[in-house]
Amino acid sequence: MSDDESPAAHSHPASLKPLSAGCLVPVFLALAVMAVAYVGLRKIVDNTGPWALQAADKALLDSGIPEVQRTAFGAEIERLRVALDSEEADPGDVFNGVAGLLESPILPLLVVDDVLDRRLPASGLTAEEKAEVRSTLIRFRAGADAQVLKYQDLVALLGPLARTEEEGGPQAELSDAELLEMGERARAATADLDIPKLDTEPTYEVLLQRYRDHVDAVLAGKAPRIERSR
Repeated sequence: MSDDESPAAHSHPASLKPLSAGCLVPVFLALAVMAVAYVGLRKIVDNTGPWALQAADKALLDSGIPEVQRTAFGAEIERLRVALDSEEADPGDVFNGVAGLLESPILPLLVVDDVLDRRLPASGLTAEEKAEVRSTLIRFRAGADAQVLKYQDLVALLGPLARTEEEGGPQAELSDAELLEMGERARAATADLDIPKLDTEPTYEVLLQRYRDHVDAVLAGKAPRIERSR
């Protein structure tokens, strides 16, 4: 990803119009599916493991991230499934393992990367507009990884824009207008935040290793329970 182009100055929007029903960035669907799938799960003991695994499978499938990434994260989910089936892990362990993916910023970060690496460069936006969107998405990305943007902030920002599988699922491409609005929403979400400089860039490889380490700890009985940020 290149940041050679300097973002143009734009005034902060007073309000943002809601996206049309057809608009969707793949992560919106993944987050919305997670929100629905997890309603009440923490209050139920039996079957939380299988339900959590199903939620993870669907979230990865619907996320729209590149296939190689879905496969790699899916392999970690499969480790949890095998451990549950062999009774090496109980449903609570598996739930905790899945939560490390679905209650973290990993999927949003991967989708933002896909926009920055593929969708934005291929768009019909002007060089100035691309630089503007790139700048705001990079800031949003840093805020999500640093957890300055809390999980519920991500859901509040992205979840209401989701479209169910029956309504067509994740769309393959984003229009120029949708990319511009994504940039506006990222700017609005991070406008008043103090976002620290990251020591480690949250690349796909870093995020995968981070999640793999979490699964390792869960299966070793050493992982703390994942709690959604307040």
